[in-house]
Amino acid sequence: MRQNFQFSIFNFQKESEKKRAGFTLVEMLVSITIFALSMTVAIQLFAFSINAEKKMMVHSQLVNEISYNVEHITRGLRKAVKSEDTNCLSSMALNYEPVTHNFGPITTYGIKYIDPSPAGTADCVEYYMGYPGGEYDTRAALMEWRRNSLG
Repeated sequence: MRQNFQFSIFNFQKESEKKRAGFTLVEMLVSITIFALSMTVAIQLFAFSINAEKKMMVHSQLVNEISYNVEHITRGLRKAVKSEDTNCLSSMALNYEPVTHNFGPITTYGIKYIDPSPAGTADCVEYYMGYPGGEYDTRAALMEWRRNSLG
């Protein structure tokens, strides 16, 4: 009789192991919830990194454009000649002069100089922060104004 009892216990353990071979509904729901939360965090991190990359690209492009414009103006100022009359600059014997512009309630500053050309003529060149199209609600842009002043 003792052998039958042990045998029945052995069978009971085997049956319970067979019943525990799968996952319960609660375990599946918990694992799906954890997976969904981790995927949500991963997607948000990925989206954040893409937005940060876009901002860095825009910032890099802006820095490159500013660098180019500053180099262009600096090169022009190095080549600038002294004014022989007051057609461009306000007084004679100046290489350049600061200028101001009033756009409605906004005042911007710039620089004006005489830029010689290889053909023997010269242009009066002015750079200032302005508003393209005269729309004051838009962002200011570096404006170039050029006219033939000598030659």
